[in-house]
This record gives sequence, C-alpha cells and structure tokens, in this order.
Amino acid sequence: MSPLRVLKGTAGPSVDLFSENSSGRFPMDIRRKYLLFVDEFHGRLMVDNCGNSDLLPHAENALAQASAIAAQGSDPQAALKALRIANPAITWNAGSAKTADFDCDGRADTVVLGAEKGQVVVGVEWGAPKKPPTLLTFPIGTLRDGFSEQAKTIYSFLLDCKNGEGWRLIGCRITPACREFSVPTVTLIPSISIGTPRAALSGGGESSC
Repeated sequence: MSPLRVLKGTAGPSVDLFSENSSGRFPMDIRRKYLLFVDEFHGRLMVDNCGNSDLLPHAENALAQASAIAAQGSDPQAALKALRIANPAITWNAGSAKTADFDCDGRADTVVLGAEKGQVVVGVEWGAPKKPPTLLTFPIGTLRDGFSEQAKTIYSFLLDCKNGEGWRLIGCRITPACREFSVPTVTLIPSISIGTPRAALSGGGESSC
C-alpha cells in the first residue's frame, strides 16, 4: 500500500502489510482509501481489525480525533522529567516509552517502564494539565500480579472494551485513537494489562474481538 499521510511513526513511499487468512484478517480493496492503525507483530506490520481502522469516509470521525492527538504530540523527555520529579529513586528506561491516548481524553499520554529496589515500575505521565503522574509497582519473582524479571517492553493496543475473557466491560465506550497498553512478563506469570478506562489489572493474554 502507499501511505497518503502518516499521523505517527515513519513510513516510506510503500508499506507491506500482513493479513492472515483467518477471522483476524483486514480485507482491503484496490484504489480505495483507508484509515489504518498499524501494529508490529512478530516483525510484521498488521492492521488490527478490532479497532478503528476503516474505509474512508466511514472513518472520518476517527481520523479527525487521531489527527488532533498527533498534532498535539507528546515529549518523552518532558514525561521522563516529570516522572523523575514524582519519584527520584526510580531508574527509568527511556527506550521503553510509548505515547498514545491512554485515558481517552483526546490528549497524548506517555507510559514508561522503570525499576526500584527489585520492583518493576510502570509510570504514566498524562497529557491533561494538572493531572499527576501515575506510578504502579509490581514485585519481581512472584507468581501473582508480578514479574519473573525486570520488564523491558510495552505493547500498545486499540481499546476494545472487553476483559481478558472476551466479555464486554459495562460502561466502557470505544473512542477513536484511544488505546490500552500491556507489559508482558515471561514464563509462568500472566501479563499485566492496563486500560485506563477500566482502571484495573488483569491476567491473561491479548484480548480478542
């Protein structure tokens, strides 16, 4: 496909997208225009068919909201500075930072991984003025709500308003460009998944449509 406009990230004059031959496919027609939210999975770029990717002009509202967030942007260095002020004892991994609208207010937020005294720390610097950073700590080496080693990667997904078992969350409403994030652990310990609108921790893998 040939991108006409890139809201976030970088792309060349042409981009290869993978779509598996399953219920997770995202079918596209030649010479049609789409708004696409693309994630990297196992080294390949894929379109999440659970989210707000759609054929234009059906996706005009989502495009407007995504454009507004992209225009506002977020400064990872400013976010790191705010998180260091919130707790100077935490060592932050700048390379783990992910930026998106995680609380569905139309503003770009930044989430970063950190470490403190044998604990994994997840810090969120919110884009809303005067909203203080959120710091979440998890033990290392436990089998419940913890990690077997220091976390290094954050994955971001479109919010689908479902829990880990696929049940729809009461009161949750899908908003274009709104995302949730997940911090994967390693063997035997469930992933820690965080979606701000649900404000909860849940074990299990990725949610499905």
